[in-house]
Amino acid sequence: LFVEAPDVVQKSHRAFSVFFQKLVMLLLIFQKMNPQHQAEFVGDDYSSGRPKLGQLYELYVKRCFKASGMDFDDLLFNMWVLLSKYPDVLHKYQHKFKYILVDEFQDTNAAQMRLAHHVADHHTAEGRPNFMVVGDDDQSIYKFNGAELNNMLSFRRSYTDVKTIVLQDNYRSTQQVLDTAKVTIETAQYRLSTIENDIQKNLTARSSIASGEIAHLQYATHEHEITGVADKIS
Repeated sequence: LFVEAPDVVQKSHRAFSVFFQKLVMLLLIFQKMNPQHQAEFVGDDYSSGRPKLGQLYELYVKRCFKASGMDFDDLLFNMWVLLSKYPDVLHKYQHKFKYILVDEFQDTNAAQMRLAHHVADHHTAEGRPNFMVVGDDDQSIYKFNGAELNNMLSFRRSYTDVKTIVLQDNYRSTQQVLDTAKVTIETAQYRLSTIENDIQKNLTARSSIASGEIAHLQYATHEHEITGVADKIS
């Protein structure tokens, strides 16, 4: 995502560790996704005596602009600015995309949710846009990129006429795998099924694959894991 950023950080301070570079990248993401906090961000950085991350952010933005490049967050933020400031552009895409479908909804962040709502919320819909989302909160893996389960919760509360369909037929795994996975995932605290009483997932295997043996394997290193799994497959 941030091809230019590490170079900017290194030029600002050659002694930055890899860990601190990653910390700066996370702060840059937060900064960009919450532009209203820019003044607070820089002011707090100055008063607390931390490295001047606000200046690094400014340098990073200039570097991206000079290279005519945008990272993932730029794509979202700049599209939001475009649709918000230019009604004719928003109108164009609202008429072009009359049906909105978002897959892997559990991995969307707040900015993506706002964009989808912005396009779907045409005045002719009268609060009932043609908006469909598909997701599984148990498969959420992009929290580091701002993805949040709240999107799945707020969707049901944002629209007055939402129909929820729980897909419980599984064509990929055996029942043995599904049951083991269920026992594991039920230890998680923050799930839709623990918050929304009408959502319960009891998956049923529809696959013709014969059940095998489930094994828990541990390896000393990543290389040992690769070799061990390859040997088992062969």
